[in-house]
Amino acid sequence: MAYRISEAIPPVAAFQANIEFMPRAELEGMQRCLLAQAVRRVKRAPYFRDRLSHIDDGVTSLEPASFQQLVPFTSKQDLREAGAGAWVQDHIEHIALYLATSGTTGARITLPYTREDINRWYSLSARMLWTNGLRPDDKV
Repeated sequence: MAYRISEAIPPVAAFQANIEFMPRAELEGMQRCLLAQAVRRVKRAPYFRDRLSHIDDGVTSLEPASFQQLVPFTSKQDLREAGAGAWVQDHIEHIALYLATSGTTGARITLPYTREDINRWYSLSARMLWTNGLRPDDKV
């Protein structure tokens, strides 16, 4: 018997059922839309503008091989040389947090985050913790 995963797992088992049990076609449509938005947004940042000028703003291919051919790798050294400004595409007043890390070696890399970035990070972390069995009454 064929069944959909959303019928097999009760929605209460999900942190955000509308996202976690999204139909495949809807998920792929959302991914294509978000990919195109990300390309348009990152091409406004000074550092990436030239590196990604050859990519069409409407790129929607989700195939890893085709996307990897279009997008050059960005190394730690690239980020160190570009500085925090590599990521800032709009007005600096939109930056809510700067995080800096050197990793295990070398000079630090500073990355700016907007309030929206931070909220997205919180949501992702909450979904990950929920998926791994943590609930509001648990202590970590």
